Amino acid sequence: MTGVKGHAADSGMGRWTVEEAIRLRVPTPAISTVLHARFSSQQEDSPTMKSIAALRGAIGGHAIKHNGEKS
Repeated sequence: MTGVKGHAADSGMGRWTVEEAIRLRVPTPAISTVLHARFSSQQEDSPTMKSIAALRGAIGGHAIKHNGEKS
């Protein structure tokens, strides 16, 4: 975990999904929670978010930002 930045990028897909769910009046608590966690990760560098960023990279192939990289 050394050098991993706790940052989960927001591609816009989760945001779009939540916006459509609101428009259609469909509850999506899990997706909404994950979206807000991504926003939180972009504001603070916590051990929890470092773990989430690393898992997203390992499981989902998402990019991982490292210390020293600009957000």
